[in-house]
Amino acid sequence: MASFVSTSVASWPQRLCNYEKAYCIVKRAKTRDNRGREYYSCPIFGAPCFNFIQWCDEYQERETYQVQRPRICSSELLKLEAEVVEIKQLIRIIACVLFIFFVILLWKM
Repeated sequence: MASFVSTSVASWPQRLCNYEKAYCIVKRAKTRDNRGREYYSCPIFGAPCFNFIQWCDEYQERETYQVQRPRICSSELLKLEAEVVEIKQLIRIIACVLFIFFVILLWKM
């Protein structure tokens, strides 16, 4: 999609870019065949999914037929975040133990 006009239309649902790195922006096509038709575009310059991703009206049609993901309540999210912190701490401890092991091993050689 070479020619476009940025727009701030809030009537379309938000969607992530194809690599789920950022929320898309909505642009309006200026080409002869699709003049005025709005499409999703990745805002990250140079990303593999940069520029045209999908027509907004096609995405909205697809959204109505998709099953919504279950929402995670905040207490479950807090538990998961705590588990991630614990796992990171264990990884650091294991890395330190392995480092010490290899230093001792090399020192004895």
